[in-house]
Amino acid sequence: MRRTDQFFLLFLFTCSLNFFQLCNCSSHIPCVKNSSGGKNKVKRNPHGGSYTMSCSSFTTTYESFLPLVDRAYWIKASKDEGFQDRISVSMYRYYMVQHLYARLAQIRVAKGLGDDEDQKFAKHVYGVASCVPYSIFVYLYNLGDLQIAPSSGKDLEDSKYFEYSVLMWPNREGHFGRVDNTNHWKYMSMPAPMVMAQAIQEDLLFTQNSSGSPYWDLKPDIRPFSNDFHPGLPTANLLGWAPATPLTHSQRHILHASGITENNFDVIYSRYMFNSKLLEILHAYFKASRQITMNIRSFYEDKLQHFGGREQLGWLERDLEVDVPFSRSISYVERNVRGKLHPLQAKSADNVEFSLILGLRVRKYTGPVNDWAVYDWENYRRVPDSWITTRNSVFEFGDLQGINGTDISVSQERDGIRMRFVDKSFNHLNYPGGD
Repeated sequence: MRRTDQFFLLFLFTCSLNFFQLCNCSSHIPCVKNSSGGKNKVKRNPHGGSYTMSCSSFTTTYESFLPLVDRAYWIKASKDEGFQDRISVSMYRYYMVQHLYARLAQIRVAKGLGDDEDQKFAKHVYGVASCVPYSIFVYLYNLGDLQIAPSSGKDLEDSKYFEYSVLMWPNREGHFGRVDNTNHWKYMSMPAPMVMAQAIQEDLLFTQNSSGSPYWDLKPDIRPFSNDFHPGLPTANLLGWAPATPLTHSQRHILHASGITENNFDVIYSRYMFNSKLLEILHAYFKASRQITMNIRSFYEDKLQHFGGREQLGWLERDLEVDVPFSRSISYVERNVRGKLHPLQAKSADNVEFSLILGLRVRKYTGPVNDWAVYDWENYRRVPDSWITTRNSVFEFGDLQGINGTDISVSQERDGIRMRFVDKSFNHLNYPGGD
């Protein structure tokens, strides 16, 4: 059996085992501060009484999500005749980002942090479009709180609990406000629903006038403003942005049937730019194809919804390059990277390749070329100092700062590992909860 097959099957087994254990956990109890200035979490002991364990806060970013989604799209296009003619990349991305937000809303509600709209939105998404490809499910499954049991022979008090936080959440208009030094890191950490919707509409506009530029800008009320240097145009680091592409007749027909035009998106929940008709139509294509999907709604019916996997603890760093050629359409995370494992992952071989694929945190370096910026700022050479200062805001949150990680030796093989995983998961039948 190939090494990739082995780690794939091992992860499937681990998913089953983890969720079986989680089903026997109590409902969510938040971490509380202790007298020493740290945080503890009290949980019920299955053998009676309760126990206290240390608690750490952490968060993730989602820069590696759309690259995974894009691979899933092109693998499906190569195997499913007619798919590419009906579904555009921007439509496919929109569907998956709606599921990303539904999963995060599900976690927020389960932890008592979500509001009524979060609950209604997640329920609505799973009501009209409950299925996602397995490769996307793996990403969504890994998000959430994490409890790491002590090694054999130790007490439950030696368990470690990591409490998951979502730092970026869209406003009522579906974005994070006008792009500036205080929030640009949000746009490069999480795809704003408004950006996903605008990408579809920009494809419609480009279809009408394909002789124009495919490089589009955000709406005037949220573009960055500067008195010094012109920020230029968005780059692929602004998650959800991509050059506009012309749509086929079938793709335009689906959008119009969903009430989507160049000037209207027919949304129900504006915070998420949720168009239920488009999700329903795309979901029907998944159900009709031979691709294996996961039914998220049924998967979580008998499981706690706010737990994830330890793959979240790892992170990515860029290989430092002296002269990086400018590219608007290649994101920072898609250059050469080095995967890092948290010390608590080091003894788990199945964490290595999935941490690399999921890339749930990405540390940004600075230099003459700051090619992590969400706008180009003259080929990344005029990025404001105030943006540089706040580029790693995500890493400044919580209790995972200053961790020395172990290099993932196969980091240079990240693209091939990811592609093989997506390809294999297209029609792999041996896993729990398949639909």
